[in-house]
Amino acid sequence: SSAASDVYKRQVLDRVHQAMVLFAAGEEEKPEAMMMMSARAMRLEYTSLEDAVLYAESGPVVLMFVDGSAESMALERAIEEGFAELPPNLVLITVPFGEEVVRSQLGVSEPGSFVIIDEQGNAEMRWTGGDVETLNSMIMKSQGSG
Repeated sequence: SSAASDVYKRQVLDRVHQAMVLFAAGEEEKPEAMMMMSARAMRLEYTSLEDAVLYAESGPVVLMFVDGSAESMALERAIEEGFAELPPNLVLITVPFGEEVVRSQLGVSEPGSFVIIDEQGNAEMRWTGGDVETLNSMIMKSQGSG
């Protein structure tokens, strides 16, 4: 089994290396190129709505608003556990509930809220709570309406 984990480590390192090369090249399609390398959903920390929008061109972008509460932590754990079941082109961005500007832009009023954004950074769908199944069905709905 250690051989298998070595192979995995090498794949991860290769991926990281590719990402660094892309980054150094300063390509315009950074997010898209990153997506193509990753065969599973990506989980990112929030930087800005502008950054989040960049990813919306290549797949669904979901912002997950969390605070330090037990509910938020349970929600994050549930998502983490079912992460492999999420669409591979999904980018899930964790936003601290204290980010009031983006919260008011997207109309989020409580922690544990999810927002799917479109390529303009507008809230396409908004809901609170749930698990990976909820997340998947909302993503399907939003793509059906597109």
